[in-house]
Formats: sequence, C-alpha cells, structure tokens
Amino acid sequence: LNSCSKQEIETNKKIENNVNTGWALYNLKGKVQSFTEFSYGAVDRFGIIEKGDPIEYWGYSSQIKFDENGIILEYSTYDADRTLLMKTFCENNEKGKVIEANSFDLDGRSLGRFTYKYFEMENLNLVESNLFGSDGSLTRKFIFKYGQQGNLLESYVYNSYEFLISK
Repeated sequence: LNSCSKQEIETNKKIENNVNTGWALYNLKGKVQSFTEFSYGAVDRFGIIEKGDPIEYWGYSSQIKFDENGIILEYSTYDADRTLLMKTFCENNEKGKVIEANSFDLDGRSLGRFTYKYFEMENLNLVESNLFGSDGSLTRKFIFKYGQQGNLLESYVYNSYEFLISK
C-alpha cells in the first residue's frame, strides 16, 4: 500500500459516491452477503467471443462481504492466479460510511490503512481520504471538491510531503 495503484483510486471513486450501503454502491439487488469478482480476457474464436485466461483488472480481483444491512465489512484481494494476497477490514460510522479500512497480508502483518472523512451536512460526500503505510506514516492524501449540487468537480492527490502529484 505504499504506492497509489489504480485499485486504490477506483476504491476511492466508489466510496465517494453518495450511497449508504455497499449493496447500493455495487448496484446489488436483495440482501447479498458477499460477491466475488474475477476478470478474464476475451478471446475471439472465429467470430465468437469466449472467456480467456484470468487477468488482473485494476490490478486485482476481489471478494466483498457485507453485514445484514448491506454495510461493507471486508475485502479480500486476489491476483490473476486466484491466490489470496490480502484482506481489508472496514470500520463504518453510524450512517454506514466506511471511515477506516485496514489491510493485512496473509501472515496478519499490517500493509497500511485508509481513513475517510465526509462532508457531514446533507449528502455525506467524501472530502478527504488518507493512505498510511504499515509504519503509520502518511503516504498519500486525496482531497475531493464538490459543486453545490453535490457533484464531484475536482480531486487532488498529494504525496507524503503534501506536494500535489495529481489533479
């Protein structure tokens, strides 16, 4: 978790959406307990598209577990060979929003953690996310700016020295 991967950016984009349950975030219907997402390449065999070999889409494949109210509890992350790489456990606030996510390797060692801060008025939009390394030091800071309608206008990524590295 020491670099800003596509998966981390995608996770932040998903969390910034104004939804109160993991079910809504992933557009799931019913009381889903978990889902697993594996990505495969597409192969054209004489004009017929078939499932090819496993690929790493956004870096990894994942399994997401929810509680009885649709709140995200845990992410399991796999490589293209379907080998478990890490688990991330989520802590949620009283409104069901993820406020902290802690990641661990298979031996239980900390890989790092994300913290999330939300605008507490009407829409609960994500306004800041921080990534901390396994030693507890800040490695990335994400800042999100919204318009009056609550639509995301800009996002900024800062490094550990709080220099802007992406806009």
